[in-house]
Amino acid sequence: MPDRLEVWDRPESVTFLLKRTGKEAEPTPAAAAVNNLGSVLQDLGDLAGATAHYERALAIFRQFLEEDHPNTKLVRNNLAALGLPID
Repeated sequence: MPDRLEVWDRPESVTFLLKRTGKEAEPTPAAAAVNNLGSVLQDLGDLAGATAHYERALAIFRQFLEEDHPNTKLVRNNLAALGLPID
């Protein structure tokens, strides 16, 4: 069985979550969950894992939300807190 956090690295995991929550047309709850996992990983000291999850959440938010949306800004701030440049 894979590590629970590794499951989020698979695109089908986000799709499953969307179907399970009945929000197929609104993927932002899944992006929020991925962002939250990034925060947990950051707190645990796994900065590489946190970065990967933040970047994935940002990519999802950017597909569906404007750059100045609070959720998009939140993830960008999380990346900035890690000292990473933001495109």
